[in-house]
Amino acid sequence: MKKADNTDDLERKEPSPGPSDAPSLMQMIKEQVSEDDTPAGSNFSLRKIIGGEFLTAEIVRRQIWVVLLVALFLVIYIAEDYSYKKYIIEIDRLNTQLKAAKYRALSVESDLTEHTRESRIIELLHVNGDSLLERSALPPFIIDVPE
Repeated sequence: MKKADNTDDLERKEPSPGPSDAPSLMQMIKEQVSEDDTPAGSNFSLRKIIGGEFLTAEIVRRQIWVVLLVALFLVIYIAEDYSYKKYIIEIDRLNTQLKAAKYRALSVESDLTEHTRESRIIELLHVNGDSLLERSALPPFIIDVPE
């Protein structure tokens, strides 16, 4: 019979306390929690961020290695970006020099072609009176040599 009484006690629900009874669980928790127990990072304001007070928060102190790792990656990123831009500037400078060298080579080749034409050479020889060379009236032909 004792067992039956225990089950009846378990099945029986106690009436919930009303507003006039003892303070509720939520009220008791609010009374026990003091201002020091609240997390330091829960209420960030612009003033705290600018003043640097947020750096003393527990959240930041726990994550300091992550912050340092991110800062390291930022430094590496900036260094690589600077190096990349330096190489791009060097490539542009070398491309400009290459174009200038190509134009000079084209100009010199054009001058050489002009000065070495057969008609130009014969004309210079006649003006100087150095040669008796004349232009041939016959087209060139191939001479076959038997072996």
